[in-house]
Amino acid sequence: MTHLIPTPDTLPAPAGIFYFLLMLTLPLHLLMMNAMLGSAIISIYQHFKKGDKSVELSHLIAKFLPLTIAFTVNLGVAPFLFLQVIYGNFIYVSSIMMGAFWIAIYVILIIGYYASYVYDFKFKLLGNKAVWVLTIAVAVFLFIGFLFTNNMTLMLSPDKWGAYFSNKSGTILNLSEMTLIPRLLHFLTASIAIGGLFIALLGKLMKKKDTNLALKAENTGMKTFFVFTIIQVLVGIWYLISIPKETMMLFMGKNIIASSIFIIALILAGILLYFGYKKKVYISTALVMIIVYLMVFMRDFVRSSYLKDFFSIDSLKINTEISPIVLFGVTLIIGLYVVYWLIKEAYVAYRINE
Repeated sequence: MTHLIPTPDTLPAPAGIFYFLLMLTLPLHLLMMNAMLGSAIISIYQHFKKGDKSVELSHLIAKFLPLTIAFTVNLGVAPFLFLQVIYGNFIYVSSIMMGAFWIAIYVILIIGYYASYVYDFKFKLLGNKAVWVLTIAVAVFLFIGFLFTNNMTLMLSPDKWGAYFSNKSGTILNLSEMTLIPRLLHFLTASIAIGGLFIALLGKLMKKKDTNLALKAENTGMKTFFVFTIIQVLVGIWYLISIPKETMMLFMGKNIIASSIFIIALILAGILLYFGYKKKVYISTALVMIIVYLMVFMRDFVRSSYLKDFFSIDSLKINTEISPIVLFGVTLIIGLYVVYWLIKEAYVAYRINE
């Protein structure tokens, strides 16, 4: 099927720059996405628990949900663009094959976004119906995650691209992929775990404002984080053994770098469980960030292994153009400063209203 793989575009700068930016920005998107989805799922559970503090906790999550969605979407733009720069001749083909679903993402995302705003602004007015509005939003985000997982696995399977000639409607999904289910469950359990950690952080943030609610958020969040981190590790083992043996062996000694990253991640996961059990919020947060970065590198080893017979980053041609890179750098610096200023102003406003 190599004849179906388009010729990659010429890059305006060394591929290593775009690879570095991809690996730098993707974990930020994943962390925020997990915090958003996981906290929303936990909020649904809190609606069905008895007690005023459970309802108050759901209301607290509601206030942050539109914000986390916005950050998830915006933090996802950069890594997806860098992915397209490096792997454009793969991701474009897979996107076309499932084009009807891929285009639909933008429509259903608006539905989920709108539902989150209704859940936030109409929380008290909706009463018991609020949970169903949130359920719609969560269902939308889970479906989007399902579609993204299909695309990310289909781009790694050029041997399946021939299916396009018998189905040109843009409705091809990679349902036969052995890793699809464990990969989805790994994403889901990670979301609930990090969602719990995010709620615990919210509890820390508002400790002076409402001590009882802060304690509820911290206890609920860290308990959820600990339990689902264990579940995630177990699902991660399933995911690991579901990938092709040759790829799995990269983490079992065949590749020293991949194996080292895997071992370090396992050790840190064990340390993380200890601090999660002890409800050490800030230490757990720092460890999670490190582990997510390590897992992104492991993910890259898997992707490279799948594509090794078709593609190598080193094979990309370069036609150096300085002006786009300079413009990108200047825009990035200005953008980072604006984001820093917005976060600082929002934090100041929050402290004033305490």
